[in-house]
Amino acid sequence: MRFPVLPLCASPDGQPTAAEAKFLRSIQGGILKGHGRNHQRLVFFRFPRAETPEERRERAVQFLRHSGTRVTSAEQQREQRERWKEAWPADPAKGDDLLEQANRQLFCNLWLTRAGLAVLGLKMDGVTDPPGSFDDGLKTRLGAEIGGDEMAAPPYSQEGTGGDFHGVLLLAGNQRDLLRDAGRGFFRGTEAGRLEPDEEITAWRDRSDPYDTDYLPPREPFGFADGISEPLFFHDERIPPAAGRPPEPTAWQWTRIGLDEVFIPAGKFSGGTFVVLLKIEQNVAAFRGHEQAVADWLVAHHGVNQGASAYLAPAILMGRTRQGYPVGEIFNRLVERAPPAWRTALGSEDPGQRGYALKKLLGQLPAKEAELREYFPGSRPPGWLPPSPPTWLNEFDFAGGKDARPPGCPFHAHTRKMNPRAADAVHLREDDAMRAQPVRRGAAYGAPERLEKCASPQPADWPVGGVGLMFIAYMRSLARQCEAAHTHWAPDISFPLPGGGADPVLARLGVGQKFAGQSLPPPNEPARVLRRLGGVYLFCPPMSWFGENGPPSA
Repeated sequence: MRFPVLPLCASPDGQPTAAEAKFLRSIQGGILKGHGRNHQRLVFFRFPRAETPEERRERAVQFLRHSGTRVTSAEQQREQRERWKEAWPADPAKGDDLLEQANRQLFCNLWLTRAGLAVLGLKMDGVTDPPGSFDDGLKTRLGAEIGGDEMAAPPYSQEGTGGDFHGVLLLAGNQRDLLRDAGRGFFRGTEAGRLEPDEEITAWRDRSDPYDTDYLPPREPFGFADGISEPLFFHDERIPPAAGRPPEPTAWQWTRIGLDEVFIPAGKFSGGTFVVLLKIEQNVAAFRGHEQAVADWLVAHHGVNQGASAYLAPAILMGRTRQGYPVGEIFNRLVERAPPAWRTALGSEDPGQRGYALKKLLGQLPAKEAELREYFPGSRPPGWLPPSPPTWLNEFDFAGGKDARPPGCPFHAHTRKMNPRAADAVHLREDDAMRAQPVRRGAAYGAPERLEKCASPQPADWPVGGVGLMFIAYMRSLARQCEAAHTHWAPDISFPLPGGGADPVLARLGVGQKFAGQSLPPPNEPARVLRRLGGVYLFCPPMSWFGENGPPSA
């Protein structure tokens, strides 16, 4: 398959060229751009049974053809998005019908397991790196970093057994009843078996309009804005930042990968991509408890006011505040505004002078996170519909800089460990660092009322389980774009820089965390805030597999 040049749809009218349209018709939607719906369902299924392998393959092919009219291509997704642009914002003059039509649009992906490919007589020979990683499976490949009580939730735990499932449907829309009906209707007239229960995923959004752009970012259960730092494939996503600022900040390069790092370029699997599906349960109470200890420590040892400590403490752990402001860049903006004498003291070899200047700087932090907007000026470009995250959230440079400026995101923080934007002679060359990121499309799971309790001011309300993140990511290389982060980067205390410490979230909280050169206070017991309940490697086939010819033969 020949991939078009990025960015896509860069013509003056914003429409795809003939080559781009052909490419968008050939791949499933949701990969190059998130579908943006408020509700999702994961439906697990088995192909119809049959007496012989040949007959079973034929019946599986028939099911895929049946699915072809329902699976959403990237071109259809782009058309759906155009309808949203027409309907947004809600305007009585447009009539309710337009908005209702947009709200009733259904999005669908279909992914296959190794067992599903086996029914079709196919195996990933020579496609993965290292060979066999897809067939080994997620639990085996990440086993060294996963505890014995994890990865046991059905149906994920059935992978590799006689009760294995063959595929997963991702159904997404803005109305829950639409997804329930679609899930039932998908199998009507077929003999494919549907496993119960479905996984239900909810977009839990920040309704406060935190950036003053009409964008309501999705949040994960710890309360952080999600989906901020993602690869950019379309021209309209690469809107220049505010006037007077560089049109191409260096840091943006780290959020761009080529299509050959997403899709398999040649052979019988050409146009397909791998999917990592991982269900991660989050202990909100444990995370919030340690966060409060760090906030108290900031007040007692660094003179930070109570309001500022509330947003700075979680940012030290995760790398960004809950609204997405990078903690290192907040400090950089403080330095830019500081008197020259303070900046000089920060670079002093005298610990007393450095500590004095640091305390003075931190004392300038605003009491409310919303007031940080003054530090990060940005504007919503005209015609930017529907609203998106402001570009300036990702304009910081991880490399640090002059005047004792730290990197835009601390090396020890979870965000930085998973997306290092850095190279070193030991771990990662610069081109490998850019190619290592996957395309993340996850969302929160859990009952809506339970998710709302995650943001409660009352500690007794904070969930210890039952909520979490359904991690979904597309990638060309399972080893480089997924496994490396979990098995090498997260536990390595010297990645991406010596002294960075282990990942404070994937590892147990309280290990290897530092702020301003001092170790953060550990909890009474190292807190386990994440537990991986189950996961699976999947293959997302190209649209041709749902056509008349079906998937390729063995």
